[in-house]
Formats: sequence, structure tokens, C-alpha cells
Amino acid sequence: MGIREALRQDISGVSFENPFTELKKGMAGPYVIRAILRDEELCGKKGAAVVRAGGLVPGVVSGLFGDGVETPVAVDGDHLTRLHQQLGYGISAVPMRLSFQGVDVPGFEGRAFAPQVVAHQLQRRPVSRRSANDVVPWAVRFRFAPAGRPVATSVPVVVVGEEENEGTRKGRSWDFLARAVNVVADRPDLLPRQVTIDVKDDDEQGIHRLRDVAALLPEGVRLHGYRDLEQPVVRVAWRTKFGIKPDYSEFQR
Repeated sequence: MGIREALRQDISGVSFENPFTELKKGMAGPYVIRAILRDEELCGKKGAAVVRAGGLVPGVVSGLFGDGVETPVAVDGDHLTRLHQQLGYGISAVPMRLSFQGVDVPGFEGRAFAPQVVAHQLQRRPVSRRSANDVVPWAVRFRFAPAGRPVATSVPVVVVGEEENEGTRKGRSWDFLARAVNVVADRPDLLPRQVTIDVKDDDEQGIHRLRDVAALLPEGVRLHGYRDLEQPVVRVAWRTKFGIKPDYSEFQR
């Protein structure tokens, strides 16, 4: 039996209840994705290509078997793609479980093993050249996030209120200087799906900085890894016939 056939059999033979049939609005998770451990033969570029050919997405889990230890895994590509389609960039802030049922995990031989993780980094790849927005997961880096312990990840930044802003019809737009911010939460279940910035009342000098984002985070969640909280995250830009023209005056001081 070849590697590809073995991969398909390992995944298809798992006793698994599809969590996507039970999704409800407002469901906080955790979501479940089927996974297998990768051996040396399935690591590296050639191994990753074989994994993808088997319908899986290669990745690693950081901290699963010790601090600083990265464990190579492969996860169900269909499940990860559907989860990404539903959550978008917010997938990094949603706790999920990797189901290793049916495989021998050290210490869990013959038993179900479903550690909780967050998708700290997700590498995407366009499906076609026609649309840059039509992407699929290409590689993923998980971070072990057991319940009750702090976890660091990124949370997407979302802007609302553009249509209500008086300057929109005059050509006012908003420039993202960061699509996500790095945070640490006291517990995984405290992670917000996103940070929402309301620009309804922005004037022509409207700017939202990291310190403003910090004030929007829920209790138990804080920004992580930043030295200067005065860094802008979202600011007003202006549309021209050549596209959007941001105001970079602050960076020219």
C-alpha cells in the first residue's frame, strides 16, 4: 500500500462525527478537525506534497509534547477549508480540537486523543489566478491551547460604520495598517472572534491606534509583543482616480 492510500485509509477509517452538521449561530466552539501525526517520510517539501495529494493540509503543533517542541501533523483539508470559509481570518482566534482517533499517540495508544489548539498561523494559496480572494489553506501552524492556560495568537481587525460616515460619499475610505493584532488571553475561551473598530464618527484626520484597540479587548485579553502602543492600525485614506491615497504624514516626521 502506498503512502497516499495509507493516508486516505487512516482518515476515512476514523470514527468521527462531523461537527459541521451541528454548527449554530453564535457557537463558540471548540470545533473538531481530523488529524494524523506525520512521520519523517511525510515531512519536508516532498512529504508535504504527498500529504496535500491525499487531501490533507500539512502543519505543526507547537507545545503539544513540551515547550518549544513542534510536532508534525496533517489535518483534514476539507474540514479546515470549510472552517476557514466560515471564519475567515478569525480562524486564528477560535479554539478547536484535533481528533487523532484511530492512531497511536504516545501515551494514548488505542484511545481517543483530541488536544485543544488555535491556528496561530495559516498559510493560504489562491485556487486560481482570476481571484485573489478564492484561497485554500496550504499549511498551518497550531499552538497547543489547553483549557485554563494562557494562549497567545492573533485576532483580526474589522471596520464597521463606513456607510454611516458623512465623508464616505466624498471619497473617504480607510487604510488598514494591520489586519490583525497579536494578543494573549488568560484562557482560550476568552479569545474574541475579532476586534471591531467603529469609524462612523471619524473625521478627515481619523486614526485608530494600538492603544485604542487595547481598550476594545475583553477582560482577560491583552495586546502582546508591542513596544509602542501609538502605532496606527486603521486610518482615513482618500480615493483618487488612481486608487486609494493614504496619508503618510505621520511617518514623515
